[in-house]
Amino acid sequence: MQIATFSLKNLKIVNVLSLMAMIATFFSSFLGTTLLGFFFAVCVIVLQANKIKLTAMQFFGFLLLGIYMFLLYFLSNDYVVVLKNFRFWLGVVFYLIYLKVYPEDRVLSKTFFRIVCFSILLETFLINTIIPAPIFYSGHPHAVKFLFYYRPLSFGGNASMSSAALVCLYMMIEMYGNVRFGIKDKLLLFLITFLFFSGSGLMCYLLMILLKNVLGRKLKTKKGMYTILFSLVFLLILLIIMMNLDYELFPKFSLDYYWFLLDFKIEQYNEVVDFSNAVKVFFGAQITDLLENTTGDFGWLGFVSAMGLLGLFIYFFILFSFYRKNIFRNSVYLILFIATFHYPAGMSGAGQFITAFICVSKRKRLEEGI
Repeated sequence: MQIATFSLKNLKIVNVLSLMAMIATFFSSFLGTTLLGFFFAVCVIVLQANKIKLTAMQFFGFLLLGIYMFLLYFLSNDYVVVLKNFRFWLGVVFYLIYLKVYPEDRVLSKTFFRIVCFSILLETFLINTIIPAPIFYSGHPHAVKFLFYYRPLSFGGNASMSSAALVCLYMMIEMYGNVRFGIKDKLLLFLITFLFFSGSGLMCYLLMILLKNVLGRKLKTKKGMYTILFSLVFLLILLIIMMNLDYELFPKFSLDYYWFLLDFKIEQYNEVVDFSNAVKVFFGAQITDLLENTTGDFGWLGFVSAMGLLGLFIYFFILFSFYRKNIFRNSVYLILFIATFHYPAGMSGAGQFITAFICVSKRKRLEEGI
C-alpha cells in the first residue's frame, strides 16, 4: 500500500513538472532563458527513467552524439561555447526523450492555442500603447517599427520564429489532437499572422493552407472539393495582393521581399561556407569560437557553421530514428524546416517542443475536413 501511495505521488509530481516544462519551453522568451524548460524536462526524464526504451537506431544516434561531444571536448578552445551551442541546435534530444517517456497531450488543445494567442494580443497591445516597445524589449534589435506599428516578438523571441511556431502549433493540434478549429480560431490565426508583420510567418501560413486544404484533401466529397476550391481562390487573392504591394511601405508582405531574401541567402552561403579546413567543416566554428552562435537570419547555415556537417547529420539521424519514416513528409515539420532557412524557428523553445512531439506521437486523422 505504501508503494502504491508513493507511485501515485510520484505520478502527480511528474504531471506538474511536465506542465511546467511545456509552459517554460513555449514561453522561454518571456522568461529570458530556455534552461528552465530543459530543467523541468530533465526532471521528468529522471523520474520516468524506468520507461526509457530506445530502439537500436535511436541508441546508435545517441552514441554518435556522445562521441561527437567527446571529440569536441578535446578539439574546442572553450567547451562552454560547445555546450551553449548544443543546447540551442541539438537541445531537441532532451524533448525527444521527455515526450517519449511522458507524452504531454495538454499541448493539443484549443485552450492552449488560445492562451498563446492571447499572450500575443496582449503583448501587441502593450508595446503599441502603454509601454513603448524599445523599453518593453530593453532595446532588443528586433523591435522593429513599421510606420506607426511595432510588431510583437512574442514567445519565440523573434517575430519570424514566433509566427512560424504558431502556425505549426495550430497544425499540430489539428493533426495529433483530433481537434476541429472553428471559424473564430481560424480568423484568430489569420489576424495574428498579420500582427507579426513577418514575411516568413505569412509564407508559413500560405504553406499551411496549401498543404492542409489543397494537397492534403481528396476529391471524394463535396465538402472536400469546396474546401480545395475556396482555398485556391483565397491563396490566389493573397498572392495578387502581395504582387501589387509597395515594397517600401509593406516590405515583409510584398513578393519582392521573397526574391530579395533568396538572393541574400545565396550571398550568405557563399560568404560563410569554406571547405579549406576539414576539421571546421565537420565540427563547426565552435572549435575556435569564443562565443556561442545561437542566432542569425539563416538558420540552417548557422547550424552548419556552428556545429559542422557532423552535427547536422546527427541531428537528422536522431530525428529520423524517432519518427521512423521520412520526416519531410510531415507537413508540420516541413513548414518548420522551411521557416528555419530564415531565422532558426525549429531551434526555438517552441520549435524544439513541436519537433520532438511530432517525432514521438502518432498522428490522428479526422473523418472530415477541418
